[in-house]
Amino acid sequence: MDETGLSRREVLSGLAVVGGTGTFVGNHTAAVFIDEERHGTTLTAGGVDLVVDTPRGSSEGGVTLPVELTPGADDIPRDRTELSVSPKEDPDSNPVYPWLGASCPDPPGVARRLWVTLRYAGTEDDDGVVAEGTLLGVAHLLRDGVALDPDGEDTARGDRTCLSPGESIDLVFEWELLPGPVPASGGNHSISVDFEFVGRQCRHTDGTESPFPDDADCSGVGHGISFVAFCETSADLVREDLDVTVEERNDDGEPVTVAWTDERQGESVDYVTVFFGSQQSPTMKIYDVGEAGAGTVTSLGIGDAAVRIEDARGGTASIPCETAHGRLGGTGDFDGTSVKLAYSDQDGFELEEST
Repeated sequence: MDETGLSRREVLSGLAVVGGTGTFVGNHTAAVFIDEERHGTTLTAGGVDLVVDTPRGSSEGGVTLPVELTPGADDIPRDRTELSVSPKEDPDSNPVYPWLGASCPDPPGVARRLWVTLRYAGTEDDDGVVAEGTLLGVAHLLRDGVALDPDGEDTARGDRTCLSPGESIDLVFEWELLPGPVPASGGNHSISVDFEFVGRQCRHTDGTESPFPDDADCSGVGHGISFVAFCETSADLVREDLDVTVEERNDDGEPVTVAWTDERQGESVDYVTVFFGSQQSPTMKIYDVGEAGAGTVTSLGIGDAAVRIEDARGGTASIPCETAHGRLGGTGDFDGTSVKLAYSDQDGFELEEST
């Protein structure tokens, strides 16, 4: 266990199982950026930025690693980047306990589809892994900071080695795109997430206190989904055509990510809507499915759907397909078929209405 209380290799099961949503990129190039700009992280006393060297240059505190989703020789997009982390070399530099932190990627669409590994350079087994999982899961793990060891070992709390000026920690960042289509709608061609490298001066601390605030995580504590509606404009659709499963739940056990599959051959629904939120702030997302026969809908993130309605009170919730048809440019009234599935604590998603 590390100082966050989570296993180094913990992959939140809900974060690791994903599918496509919205429209898709096919074989186009997309990019994920770990942004150099700091996102308002407040460090505790004694926290100092570390210098990070990569093949692309040097920076202090944060690092930008572009991830180009271009298929490789085996048609699987993947790559690796080597990083070297060290204290500043100036007269005021002191030995530090090094820490690694991150902010949550938003929107999380592509972040759910990238399997990433951070390991100490020169290691190939579990002992050298700092964090592993989907990019979203790894960001969650790193929110409260993970201690780095100058010797590249999983050192126990209170028995760590200081990193002195002139020394460095070498890391390898590896990623691979999981199978399935890449979500492209709502700005999912690129996302931003900060990887931050911070040291706590050894003269001020014993190495057990993280410099990152314990104020948020990426585990998906969002509002539970109340219903999902499937809208078909050109053919008949019935409940038996749809396979719907909960892929991710919040801390209260409510669904926040739902995977669906249209099991008809040669047909696909046109729109999928998802309704969630409180009575004071009900929210609806509308996904323009296109020709996809499967995907996910989620109450997490803000950019994965074609339309997001922040105040979905009134009649909006009772006519989800009519709303989707109107918002996405459909002409005339919606005269197709719809299947509306409401969440039940005991039985998952059950048919509420079919028209």
